[in-house]
Amino acid sequence: MSGDDALRRRRGARGYGHRYDLGEEWHTMTSLPFVFARWMARKELNEDDTLLVEDTLYVGLEDGVDSLFHLADPKDHLLMMARDIVDYIIGYRYFVGLSERKSIELFRGYLAELPS
Repeated sequence: MSGDDALRRRRGARGYGHRYDLGEEWHTMTSLPFVFARWMARKELNEDDTLLVEDTLYVGLEDGVDSLFHLADPKDHLLMMARDIVDYIIGYRYFVGLSERKSIELFRGYLAELPS
């Protein structure tokens, strides 16, 4: 389960005795962060355009978090208060550093070991 469904059922789902947090399980197993997603740019995109896209994404994130921070009403479709959503969003890392690169390479290694 991921996205809004996972947020709605973050404390568990009726009829299921177990709840796993993929990021937590990966970190426990590897001591590395789990990389849930990456933004990619095509190789032919020039550096100025790449930086513009990167800046736009960060500004959008900041604006979105800022607007949520000023809301007091719960987000009924997520069963969460706005402040909890902000805490959730800012809990992610929005860059790929050395530990994230190591994690991606380790994941690729495990993936390569799987039978076709």
